[in-house]
Amino acid sequence: MTDRMWEGLCRAAGREDLSADARFATSKARHENREALWALLEEAFLARTADEWVAILEREGVPAGTVNTLDRVVADPQIAERGMVIGLDAGDGRHIRVMGDPLFMKESRRSDHTYPPAAGENSADILSNVLGLPSEEIARLIGKGVIKGKAPTEPVEQET
Repeated sequence: MTDRMWEGLCRAAGREDLSADARFATSKARHENREALWALLEEAFLARTADEWVAILEREGVPAGTVNTLDRVVADPQIAERGMVIGLDAGDGRHIRVMGDPLFMKESRRSDHTYPPAAGENSADILSNVLGLPSEEIARLIGKGVIKGKAPTEPVEQET
């Protein structure tokens, strides 16, 4: 933090006395005495909301920003504009909102998002179709409670 920003922080926090305190006179001194400084600043910062502090600090030329909570992230206008929150519906009436792909190009943006399967819903098909396990072995694993699911559908032939 530059001395200019330090002075601005002290003014913003209503703690101009800190700028005259020898423990905080230089950047090095502030670092060496950071535990004491944090305690003093924390007391001041608890008096206002994060949004109020951002505005006050910006007026003083001190860079600041909030760390958003999840509810603030999904309500952000830029997130909405970019389609970063996607609503997904299950066939049984359940609905969830999930984060979309963080990176995309206009030409290759996905449009086919699906509701996630329940735990174990696809286990048997994956074991059969991807790993080639026989139906009898999968049924044995289901019977012993090793995996959740129902007996697999017929294996899908893989392209070579």
